[in-house]
Order: sequence, then C-alpha cells, then structure tokens
Amino acid sequence: MSAVHKIVDPQSRAVGGPPIVTLENVSFSVASGAGRLSILENISLEIGAGEFLSIIGGSGCGKTTLLRLIGGLNSPTAGTITFKGERITKPSRKRAVVFQDYTKALLPWRTVVGNIELALDTQKPQPDARSKAAAVEQLLAQVGLTDAAGRYPRQLSGGMQQRLQIARCLAMEPELLLMDEPFGALDAMTRQTLQDEVARIAQETGMTVVFITHDIEEAIYLGNRVCAMESRPGRISAVLDIDLKYPRDQLKTREEGKFLAYRHELFDYLPRAH
Repeated sequence: MSAVHKIVDPQSRAVGGPPIVTLENVSFSVASGAGRLSILENISLEIGAGEFLSIIGGSGCGKTTLLRLIGGLNSPTAGTITFKGERITKPSRKRAVVFQDYTKALLPWRTVVGNIELALDTQKPQPDARSKAAAVEQLLAQVGLTDAAGRYPRQLSGGMQQRLQIARCLAMEPELLLMDEPFGALDAMTRQTLQDEVARIAQETGMTVVFITHDIEEAIYLGNRVCAMESRPGRISAVLDIDLKYPRDQLKTREEGKFLAYRHELFDYLPRAH
C-alpha cells in the first residue's frame, strides 16, 4: 500500500463535517425471469456535509442506481438511506440531480432564463419578481451564461447546455448535488473547464457533491474521497482519501506524485468493475 494515503474500510466514515447522508446495508434488485437480479449489494457509506465524493466504476456496476437511490428516485430493496437523519422516501429540492443527458433535461421551448426560472417557480413561498430576477442574474454569472440569457437550448453548445442544467439545479438551493457522469459526452477542453467550475462552486458554497464517473483522473481531480465500485452485484471495493489541496490545477495537480500514486492504486481496484 502506498505511503502517501490510505485505503479505508468500504463501510467508510464521512470526512469533513458530520454525515449528511448515511447508507446502511443497502441492496437493490430487480425482477429478472423467474427470480431477481441483484444490482447493488450491502452498501454502507457515510457522506459528510461539504464533502466532494467521487464514485468510480465500470459500466454496469450500479453507480447510477446508487445515485438514484440517494436522490429518492428509487427505493432500496433492503437497508436504509437517510438524509440529515431522516429516511429518504422520495425526491427533494434539497437533493438536486444533474443528469448525463443534458439534452433531455432541459425544456427546449424555454430560454436559458426560462429554464432557470422553472426551478424558482416551484419554491415555497414564491419569490417576488425582483428577487427572482436577481437570483437568475446571479446564477447566470456563476456558471458563465450571462451573455446567453435569451437563447434557447438548441442554440447552445453541449458545454453551455450542461452549465444551464447545473444552474437550474443550483437555483433549487440544494444541500446535496448529485451528478451522474455530467461531462461524459463533452470534449476534453470543455470537460476540464466544467470540472474546474464545479469544483469552484462546491468550494464557494460548501455544498456536498456526489459525482459519478468512469474516469479515474476525473474522480481524483475533483474528490475529497474516491469510492471504487466492483460489479455483479455492485459493491464498494475501496474508499480512497485524496490529500490534494484546493484549488486544483489541470496541469500541475495531475503531475503531482500523489496524484499519480492515487491513479495507480485505484486502477488496481477497477478491473473487477468491468
């Protein structure tokens, strides 16, 4: 084992603040033929308030299923998931989800402003017009879309559409941002730019982020911890503490000895996910 960091038990304790999400012996299965197909098995994990947790694994290991369970979009077959001590039974504005397919997440008949206002319109109590306009303006600046305020999704690049989806999620003022391979369909340069944007927003707001990816370097670059998963059924094989200072740099950070050591060690855990 490398001397620069430690693999901790899969039933891992949260880092940073107190746990905001706790998973206890969580399993998920679906009907398959005469029996059931196990997707996730015995997942136990704590996610700390303000933590950036990357979850990595190959296709079919249950990463997206795990994210959907935390978001309340599905319910576990066994075990419990709690958010701030309360059992998760349904979606909540406090847990916003950024999906990989941004083209289906946005409303094509609404402008950039209109898509962001969609999240504000469901707030209770409703913000007045001035407060709503100020919130939209702040969000546009935060994700770099001020100049695109009046455009429709079809008039935006892929990276801009994903920025818009992130802005709409931030409009919900979530305590937990769940991101399902959000940059997987983007080119390398756009992907790196958005990685830095998300890292910056997380640092500035103190928001908790759970980030799903199949890219080892992306997982390390963004996370305080990296959770590696194996498949058939999906289980946590290791949790790696990432000791790299923020803000991180796309060139310098990736050339650090620690970064390369993390990459090599994680690589050993991932073949079982394929």
